[in-house]
Amino acid sequence: MLLPPFVPMRVKRLLGELWYRLAVGRPEDFGLPKPAHHLDQAHPTISPDILTRLGSGDVIARPALTRREGKRVHFSDGTVEEVDAIIYATGYQVSFPFLDSTVAAAKDNDLPLFLRIFPFDREDLCFIGLAQPIGAVMPLAEAQSKLVAEMLSGSYELPGPQERKQRTERYRREMFAHYVPSRRHTMQLDFDQYMNELTAEAVTGRRRAGHRAARTPRLPSEPSEGRA
Repeated sequence: MLLPPFVPMRVKRLLGELWYRLAVGRPEDFGLPKPAHHLDQAHPTISPDILTRLGSGDVIARPALTRREGKRVHFSDGTVEEVDAIIYATGYQVSFPFLDSTVAAAKDNDLPLFLRIFPFDREDLCFIGLAQPIGAVMPLAEAQSKLVAEMLSGSYELPGPQERKQRTERYRREMFAHYVPSRRHTMQLDFDQYMNELTAEAVTGRRRAGHRAARTPRLPSEPSEGRA
């Protein structure tokens, strides 16, 4: 559901849940457990087929796996199934083995970054695509790359380390209050809100760069060789 970025999150949530109920139904109708959170408080499982397969009986939902005895698998509702294979879909482990831990370390998949791109205390390191939107990450990564390119060319200037940290901490408080606490949501963001923030920061950063250029004193020209 496409809504203007200025629409409050609670309104988006209400409309999104209403639309989902009317267009799709309840997860319980497909044999799935009733969610313990709102629609927008966790990253969704995006699949064009899963609900159809559940509805047709090709796929049968089961609750949490509690233990395994050979090929017999026990589930939290007391049911037992004999299975041929178990596939663990555990998500991603964020790590940077090629960087020293003092440079970048994502404890519990969490690496605080300004705009999900820049560290607080250095300007010689940038991250592209280290974010999780609802939807495709490619347009987001492209916008991040453009901002980094502007910084490298000198047409964009970052705010100071303290401002980067303060703005990031404020954003993280809002994010962690909104989403279900989980290693899965440490890099979560709202796509439209984030893209607007990137655009606004690019404009502000160009002004910073312009002011810096105006403040930088010009060196006097050296006399040409061969002149008396």
